[in-house]
Amino acid sequence: PTSFYNAEGQFKFTANQVSIDAFTARTGYGVINAEGGIFLEGFRATRWQVNVAGSGLRVEYPARVVSVVDVDLDALKSERSSLLSGVVYIRSAEYNQNLSIPQLILALTAPEAERVQGTGTGSQQTELNISVEAYQSIRVNNNLADITGSGDFTIRGTLQNPVILGSFTVDEGQLSLENNDFEVTRGTVSFNNPRRTHPNLNFEASTEKLEHAITIGVRGPIERLNVTLRSEPPLPTSTIVSLLALNQTEEESAFAGTTQRPLGSVAGTLLLKGGLEPVEARASRLFGFEKFSIDPFFYAGSRDPGARVTLGKQLTQDLTVTYQTVLGNPSQEQFVSVEYKLTDWLTAIGTREENGSLAIDFKFRKRF
Repeated sequence: PTSFYNAEGQFKFTANQVSIDAFTARTGYGVINAEGGIFLEGFRATRWQVNVAGSGLRVEYPARVVSVVDVDLDALKSERSSLLSGVVYIRSAEYNQNLSIPQLILALTAPEAERVQGTGTGSQQTELNISVEAYQSIRVNNNLADITGSGDFTIRGTLQNPVILGSFTVDEGQLSLENNDFEVTRGTVSFNNPRRTHPNLNFEASTEKLEHAITIGVRGPIERLNVTLRSEPPLPTSTIVSLLALNQTEEESAFAGTTQRPLGSVAGTLLLKGGLEPVEARASRLFGFEKFSIDPFFYAGSRDPGARVTLGKQLTQDLTVTYQTVLGNPSQEQFVSVEYKLTDWLTAIGTREENGSLAIDFKFRKRF
C-alpha cells in the first residue's frame, strides 16, 4: 500500500461511466500516470479498466532487493474476474546483504513460505500475466558474489500466490568462497514449474590453485543440488577439497607434518571458519579492509603451525593489495600481492614471496 499526493487529473462522469483522463500522482515509489474508466450500473461499479504506468519507480521487492523499474500495467476487473497484466522493465535491481556460508545453506534449504489464501466465500483472486524483462541490470554484490545478470520472466498465478516462470542468466561474475575467487563461466536459474516458484540451478565456476585449474559445478532443483568438483590436471575429489580449504594438497600436508586429514577434518576447519566470520566482519569494518580473514590451523609447509591472516585493501577501482602472514611465525610465512586491472580482459599480478623473490603474472579473461 502507498499514499498519493500532489495528484491531478480529470474525471468525467456520465450516467453509466466514470472516465479517468491524464491522472498523475506522486507515491512512495515515484510518479505514476493512470487512465481508463469505471463502468456503472446505478451507483454500483460493475467493471474497471485502468492503465497504470510509471518510469523510474523505486521498490524493495523481493525483500532486501532494491529495484528501479518502469511499469506499464492494465488492471481489468468485473464482478466475476480480475486480471492484472502488462510489462515491467527492470532498470536496476541489487542485492547487497552479506551472508555467511551457514546462512546461505539455511536460506537455500528453507521450506517454501506458506501461501496466502483468500478468505470468505466472496473473495476474488486477481490473476496475473506480467512480463518482466531485465538486460544486464540484476546484480548480486556482497561478500560471497559480485554477479551481473539478465532475466526474462513471466509472473502468473494470482496476486495472493504469484508464480515465476522464465530464466535468469549470469552475464559475468565472480564468487568468493573461503578466500577462493571463482570466475563464473556458466550460470542460469530457470523456473519451469507452472504451479509454484521452483528454481533450478545450473552454475559452473572456475579458479586456479597451485597450478591446478579447478571447476565447481552446481546443478539441480534448489532442494536437491548436485555439487561436482573437477580439476585439470585431474585430481581426486578429496585432494581438490584440500586445495580449496587449506591451500595445499594432501601430499603437502603430510610432508609438512600434518597427517593426511579426512574430509571430516577439513569440514571441521570450515565450520570453525564459519564461526569466525562475525569477528572477521567486525574487524574489516573497524580497520577499513575490504578483505580480512583468519584461516585456522594453516600450515602450508611451515615448521610452526599457526593461523593465516589475510588483509586486503582496494586502493582504487583497478588496484588491489593483499597481505598474508602466519601468526606465531611472521618471518617464515609472508606474502604480498598487488593486482592491477589493465583492461576488462587483462590483469597484471605482482607478488613477493616469503623468501623475497618477486614475480609478475598476467591473467587473461576470455568468454566463449
